[in-house]
Amino acid sequence: MRPRPMGGVMRLFFFLCFLATGCLVWAQLPTVTLNGIVTDPKGAVVPGVRVVLTSEATAVAREATTGDEGRYVFANLSPGEYTVRLEKSGFATREFKDVHLEVGRSVTLDVELQLAAVGQTVTVTGGAAEVELTQSQVQGRVTSTTVEN
Repeated sequence: MRPRPMGGVMRLFFFLCFLATGCLVWAQLPTVTLNGIVTDPKGAVVPGVRVVLTSEATAVAREATTGDEGRYVFANLSPGEYTVRLEKSGFATREFKDVHLEVGRSVTLDVELQLAAVGQTVTVTGGAAEVELTQSQVQGRVTSTTVEN
């Protein structure tokens, strides 16, 4: 028996149709992307900013850090309302509430961080032991009797 050449062509056709419909379904996933660039008051990018994204519906938080170009990206997010918080030492913390993310959209939230206020107080509890780095002092004498004992 000779194999039918059309049978293989038909299988290939159906396989390619299956792949194409799979790609179309994947492209329509109900996800959102949030991205942006963080700058300082002079417009320079700020690397190392901690960006925390919290879903207002579920209270689930995701975290990212800006790269050398000041960019951050959150991909494959569920649509809904989010809170975005940006923190970096030396800068005032910024928070955006009720950031609305819709299905199939890529939302850009560029942020300018302001310098922290002069005289701003930071309270730390449970501090480390103090070490005097500018002076050396002898706190006691070691005598031969002490060494012998």
